[in-house]
Amino acid sequence: MNQLHQFNRFIAIMFSRKIPLSVLMLLCCISLSNAQLYQKYTSPKVYVNNKALPNPWAGGLNAPFYSAIDLNGDGIKDLFVFDKQNGATYPGSYKIRTFINNGTQGKTDYVYAPAYERFFPQDLHDWVLLVDYDCDGHEDIFTYSYSGGMAVYHNDYTPGNGLSFSLKYPLVYSTFLGNVYANLYVSNVNLPALVDVNGDGDLDVLTFTLLGGTIEYHENMAKELYNRCDTLVYQQKRQCYAQVGFNPIHNAAILNYANCFYFNPNNPDTAGTGTRHNGSSLLGFDQNGDGDMDLINGDILGNNLLYLENSGIPGVTDSMISQDSLFPSYDVSVNYQTFPAPFYFDADNDGAKDLIVSASSELFTEDYNNSLFYKNIGSNTNNIFHFVKNRFLTDEMIDVGTGSYVRFFDVDNDGKQDMLIGNYGYFTHDSAGGHYESKIAYYHNITSGALPEFEFVTNDFNNLSSLGKVGLNATFGDLNGDGFPDMILGESLGFIHYYINNGTVPASFTLAPNGMNFQNIDVGNNSKPYLADVNNDGLLDLIIGERLGFLYYYRNTGTATNPVFTYITNKFGNVNVTDTVYSYNGYSYPRFYKENGVSKLLVSNEKGYLFKYDNIDNNLGGTFNLVSNNIYSIHEPYQMSFDMADLNNDGSPEIITGCNAGGLSIYSTNLPTATNEIKTPEKQLAVYPNPVYKELTFEFKNDKPHSGVFSIIDIAGKEVMKGNFHSYMNKISIASLPQGVYTLHIIENNFTYSQRVVKL
Repeated sequence: MNQLHQFNRFIAIMFSRKIPLSVLMLLCCISLSNAQLYQKYTSPKVYVNNKALPNPWAGGLNAPFYSAIDLNGDGIKDLFVFDKQNGATYPGSYKIRTFINNGTQGKTDYVYAPAYERFFPQDLHDWVLLVDYDCDGHEDIFTYSYSGGMAVYHNDYTPGNGLSFSLKYPLVYSTFLGNVYANLYVSNVNLPALVDVNGDGDLDVLTFTLLGGTIEYHENMAKELYNRCDTLVYQQKRQCYAQVGFNPIHNAAILNYANCFYFNPNNPDTAGTGTRHNGSSLLGFDQNGDGDMDLINGDILGNNLLYLENSGIPGVTDSMISQDSLFPSYDVSVNYQTFPAPFYFDADNDGAKDLIVSASSELFTEDYNNSLFYKNIGSNTNNIFHFVKNRFLTDEMIDVGTGSYVRFFDVDNDGKQDMLIGNYGYFTHDSAGGHYESKIAYYHNITSGALPEFEFVTNDFNNLSSLGKVGLNATFGDLNGDGFPDMILGESLGFIHYYINNGTVPASFTLAPNGMNFQNIDVGNNSKPYLADVNNDGLLDLIIGERLGFLYYYRNTGTATNPVFTYITNKFGNVNVTDTVYSYNGYSYPRFYKENGVSKLLVSNEKGYLFKYDNIDNNLGGTFNLVSNNIYSIHEPYQMSFDMADLNNDGSPEIITGCNAGGLSIYSTNLPTATNEIKTPEKQLAVYPNPVYKELTFEFKNDKPHSGVFSIIDIAGKEVMKGNFHSYMNKISIASLPQGVYTLHIIENNFTYSQRVVKL
């Protein structure tokens, strides 16, 4: 009561100073409702067949692009993973994953380290490759530019400040044949080969032409013009590189292509009128150590990898003399459903670069067995790729294919909340090219101490795959009055299905009479149901999230033993979690709960944020109050789901999130940490004053040398300020910022801190 009195007194003072009401409302939200700081953890254990998964909470992968980079400055190449998200077009919708390499010789030994993800630009999209272009030993970022080509971010790593990136080239240009200066075109669905083609030490580009029938060679002239490699100055040298064309109907090459007219080195190749398509993933490497650039191509027209053998003077008379359209035909040929993409790096710390094959598209392609690992049993000058497994990295994490819809339910009635994870589906091959089959996975809660622990039981709980549905997700509650929680299923077509609990341990369910398409309830698409007694009449009502971002409300007008769900509204509380600037969809995923006996509502959305609402009780026909559109600062794109439970009985609930990539992440306010995690007790750092007018101070409690980076993020998630710090006490002038609520991020090596601050 004393704290509330002090807070009210503070608000009164702020009113006397004529602080805008909008800022005061936001301040109330932060002070009363967002006091707990949730952080992402990786330490909770998950077991499969009695073996702990190395990276259970890494969030799943669907269409991962792999790049090696030293994240922590220890001289060992770690791993950056960029995961494409089909249909996600807004900034920050694509997944970034970072893994620290422990460097164990001869072993794949990556540990998920989410602390490094924030160092990368958060609006990367379509494709990302990390390559060192300026010869400083630090990989830079090449990514698709909406202007029709490539953007490049420079890696500004220094030992004192760690990893950071700055935009160096918003759009890369080249001088084309005929002295036309224009953007170096790379499609958003093509991967270029960023390699030193002619062996002069700077970074050249091989990319498909606009029509996709041949490969253009753009030579970097940095060495020739400036005798250095720290710049990108391109000239197109070939429109039909290595005299090779590509078949317009499948992934195969046309050697000595008739539409290539080779004259001499001073009069480069010219492409004819042959056309093809966009949708190719190109890898350049020296297969046999002869100094020229061989190629591997994955293509949207085939399930194979195409290998092209080069025999010529690098950059001058390159000529593809042979092809292997079933590469590697000497081992297990790649057969990857829809648009494979090759990546080349040392995945197991033996000094030889391996071949990883994943997808260049997330749509109707492998989403579970989606990272083929070919170990290089030769060397970097005599590459021999041997197939090892089809789940590189993904076999170390929880991954249920495409989409993960998490709900807690005590399956075995032991008092602990187990995890049930629905999904959009696992991609399955068929004669028509493939389809998705949905299941619900069951992970048993075996927590016995401060650290939550789970063990995998089955990926097909209650044999629900037999329904042949897509997008299955569950909610639980006793609907027939027998004391056992029953199950309501949602699915992608918008219907719901009612299952009665059989009263067994562990729980099993039987479809209720007329339970399929129960009571003809249909919310259009992507029904995400939740059972809660929202009108406090003792009966469980039905609230359903859906694709457009609204909530449907069906009041239970039946009895304690016979539920009857009566439609009330499709805009319950006027909740809408769709960001209409970027999307028509919201993919609302609701959960009601009580906070000190008062109803609250959390809803996750397509963009990966968590909305909190109050003013619900006695206001079911009105508009709920939006407390925050980014509560707890959790961000897990794309199409986030979530649930919350106190998994270790410490009085504070954990939040587990799912996403379209098929995996899970776990957030908490207080868990034992792993060495790769970043956890900071608040007492180690002080941020003041808060609220602040002009100058913000953050002070480390121990007076010793400190250095790192800080950033300030506005309430919309945009970085509005960034800088370095070099002391235990640091002052930031924020006088130029508009009034409002911001988040201060502080990063120092393996230490991070986040604090909401109010600018007055």
